Amino acid sequence: AQRTAQSPGLKLLRADLMPVLVAVLARRFTDHRALPYAEFLALVTDDLDELRDAGFPLPQTAQQYVASWIRDGILIRRPTESRDETVELSRSAADAVRFVAAVEQPRSSVTSSRLANVTDLLSTLARDSDPVPTSRLEALRAQRDVLEAEIARVESGEFEPLSDAAASERLREILRLAEEVPGDFAKVADDLDHLNQALREQIINHEGSRGGVLERVFAGVDVIEESDAGRTFTAFHRLLLDPGLTDAFDEAVDAVLQRSFTQVLASQDAAFLRQFLTTLQRESAQVRQTLTSFSRSLRR
Repeated sequence: AQRTAQSPGLKLLRADLMPVLVAVLARRFTDHRALPYAEFLALVTDDLDELRDAGFPLPQTAQQYVASWIRDGILIRRPTESRDETVELSRSAADAVRFVAAVEQPRSSVTSSRLANVTDLLSTLARDSDPVPTSRLEALRAQRDVLEAEIARVESGEFEPLSDAAASERLREILRLAEEVPGDFAKVADDLDHLNQALREQIINHEGSRGGVLERVFAGVDVIEESDAGRTFTAFHRLLLDPGLTDAFDEAVDAVLQRSFTQVLASQDAAFLRQFLTTLQRESAQVRQTLTSFSRSLRR
């Protein structure tokens, strides 16, 4: 509880200017995980002017407010290889912003689509992790039988599409899951940052000439990329760049947005779905650049 009280996210929620903080940060970091520092200052200046016109008392400059947000850990300021600097939301601050958004637009978590999603994931995990060939074959054959029965029903015309209510519920669940993914990049970057710091401390504090970390670095092993965080992100990054995944996702989005139940879908949600993979690819590239920069710096 004491550690949580000192977290940037709770500082954000307890701040006197919490509504201003959430409004500005949610607006500027919805589509971008990180922004150039100078550009962010200019954007915050515009936001503060707009809020002052709306009656908010904001006596300080954008630079003063941003500096205090960086001191509190709400924002993270990072150098880049081009000697510029970027700012991004810290992990817990991003969680706090999402928490406020969820209060404003609550969504039920007790849905049949969520239960079905958990069940499908668990069944797939049980099948794919099964080391016994016979039971794995049984599971695959059962899945094939279900698929063949569904094909037969469609061929005979004896099928019914999802109702609009059920389809809308499933779409809301998809949007909820998708909205969490871009924010997870802040967590990945934070994990890599902490790992980089820990490895540097191990190298600096090591008393011998060739400790465990040093031996791996000198042997040419990329310590950061071989870490759990590095391997997990690399696998995600490779999947994200798979052309087959991109084509299948785009086709699915086009098909869904033509259905009748999406006619009442908010325009920003439709735009979010269309731009989802592009946003992930951009954020993934930024994290990849950070990871590569850490690795090069560690080797140096």
